[in-house]
Amino acid sequence: GLMMIQGFESLIADPETDLIVLISKPPAPSVAEKIYQIAKTSPKPVVIDFIGGDRAAIEAAGAIPCISLEDAAQKAVKALRGEAFEDFTGFSLPEDYINCIVDTSVAKLKSDQTELRALFTGGTLADEAMKLLGVHHTIYSNIPLTPEMAIENLPAGRGHICLDLGEDQFTRGRPHPMIDPQTRTEFFRSHVDGQTGVILVDVVLGFGSYDDPAGAVAASVREIRQRLSGQGKEVVVIASVCGTDLDSQNLNQSIATLEAEGIIVMPSNAQAVRLTDRIMQHMKKGA
Repeated sequence: GLMMIQGFESLIADPETDLIVLISKPPAPSVAEKIYQIAKTSPKPVVIDFIGGDRAAIEAAGAIPCISLEDAAQKAVKALRGEAFEDFTGFSLPEDYINCIVDTSVAKLKSDQTELRALFTGGTLADEAMKLLGVHHTIYSNIPLTPEMAIENLPAGRGHICLDLGEDQFTRGRPHPMIDPQTRTEFFRSHVDGQTGVILVDVVLGFGSYDDPAGAVAASVREIRQRLSGQGKEVVVIASVCGTDLDSQNLNQSIATLEAEGIIVMPSNAQAVRLTDRIMQHMKKGA
């Protein structure tokens, strides 16, 4: 937490900074306490998204707690404008449209397609996904929420999986998957099969990222669908794009590339996860 504390204090001292946003996975209790003590004395508003962190402790420090990265962004903007805000827990798209997506998606799947494969290149996005999905589903991972949810404990290799492909175990001797999409391409081939109902992915744009991450995802989805078609099956693929219209990979073009491959693109990771959750719950009802 040393770098966060140093950065936090620097932003407090910076005359051009009006509001501070802190984002991380939940820090160690001793580190969190140091951060909360600084927040208590900050003359500037502080928005905190310690994913899955202690909301009561954040509020006690006089900071603004958040439930997702998107929620943090919205609250930061509204706080700067002096506008009222509340937790954003839903969709920015009309409810009828969401229900239509859910119904259409579930109708594509066979009764034995019950599993989720979430393949992330961003560790923070993967962690956020598991926090939100874990309310209704048992999710196994290489960055598990609890030790018993470690991928090694997956019963007979079957169940819901959410992987952070940027973890050290997958990047030793090879580039990070944001730089080289080959790692995720390989996991599409090895971890998606006829029992997969939903695939959830992130697409991260920006400096240092692959020049066409959306194209790489689209190619993998095309390959998987061709393979599953031999079994008379389809698969639902949900994505979000983390980037801006100023990124060299072109935000709008990235979205168009994904949608052209029949991938559902949601406005944020949290909304992509909520849609995934809703589809998975309807899959359970139909099983």
